[in-house]
Amino acid sequence: MDNNQKKNFRKIETSEQEFEQRLRTHRHRVARLIALSAGAIIFIFCLSLLYLHFRSYNSYQVKEEIKRNDNPDVEYRDYSGNLLKYSRDGAFLIDTHGKLIWNQTFEMNKPIVDIADQYVGIAAEGGTELYISSIEKVIGKIETSMPIVQIKVSGGGFVAVLLEENENYYVTLYDKEGSQLAHGEYHIENSGIPIAMALSKDCKQLAISFLDVKEGIVKSTVHIYDFTENGKAQIDNQVAEFSYEGEMAIQMNYLDHKNLLILTDQQAILISDEGKPKQEKTITYDGKVSSVFCNSGCWGFVSSYNETTKEGSSKSGERLTVYNENGKIVFQKDVFSKDVRVEVLESEFVAVIAKDKIQLYNSKGLLKFRGNFPSEIVKIKSLDTDRDYLVLLDDQMIRIKLK
Repeated sequence: MDNNQKKNFRKIETSEQEFEQRLRTHRHRVARLIALSAGAIIFIFCLSLLYLHFRSYNSYQVKEEIKRNDNPDVEYRDYSGNLLKYSRDGAFLIDTHGKLIWNQTFEMNKPIVDIADQYVGIAAEGGTELYISSIEKVIGKIETSMPIVQIKVSGGGFVAVLLEENENYYVTLYDKEGSQLAHGEYHIENSGIPIAMALSKDCKQLAISFLDVKEGIVKSTVHIYDFTENGKAQIDNQVAEFSYEGEMAIQMNYLDHKNLLILTDQQAILISDEGKPKQEKTITYDGKVSSVFCNSGCWGFVSSYNETTKEGSSKSGERLTVYNENGKIVFQKDVFSKDVRVEVLESEFVAVIAKDKIQLYNSKGLLKFRGNFPSEIVKIKSLDTDRDYLVLLDDQMIRIKLK
């Protein structure tokens, strides 16, 4: 490079402080750009979640078809992410692709099933056979000495069995291996006829409702038994008794370890237990109730209504009312008719089914899907996301994605 070219260069002197200041300014500018970009991504992500949460679907894409060749008496139940298929000839646990996990053959004129968490009990109504199974295998068989009327299973595999012989009733409590833990005897003239049972998830409390008719007056009485130290000090472990004159207690469920829901033909009653069971809340049905439902997370009923609108006109129909475990209304929705079937899915979505039609609501009452299928819906099961379902129809199972 010659001397003339060198004269075109200038020596720039920059102090160390000025250099550091420029470097800090550059770093702050880059940090702001990164923060703005991250904020925009998070904002878009949140908007996408909100869109998916509030979006409603009215069609679906079939992802898989599986032929069904079942007998007409076959029934299905949700069981810990799989499907329990049972009939008079036996029970089969299958996954959502139809693959067999385990099976148990038997001969029962009328099998009755109860499921709690990882355990299932299958018994012959009017017979003496009872099978206890887990999600992995059939654990064992219990032979009772008297005909079985009803069973209730708890989360630990314990089972309460209601037996009857010569118009006398007996309740026996077994563990999952078949060992007898407790036994009680009831006579119609003293207690009435046992109608329903409920067993807490930890098997520490048992509730039995009895129906008695004297001088033409119907009365239901609910006995609550406690198998902890609290109950040992009481006669026969009975810690509480509640009576409802003119009503029939037709269904009972423990919503958690201690809180009991009693459904009569006229009202719902919540019993709490903070040391001693007490009646916490009563909810009278509005209109004529056509069906009731319950699981550990929510419960409710379908009932008729007849209202006057703000404009003064009359409006009537059938309404679904869903409550949480504390007895607060979660949502209310009009349904197709009184002849609907309500199922609470494992995702806690609520399905309202009328033959081939369905309305599907999320746990907050948002309508996620309304549609029809080619034939009558036997069963619907939630899968991995709130858009994926397994639907059992008359002659096939289909895996679908809502769209």
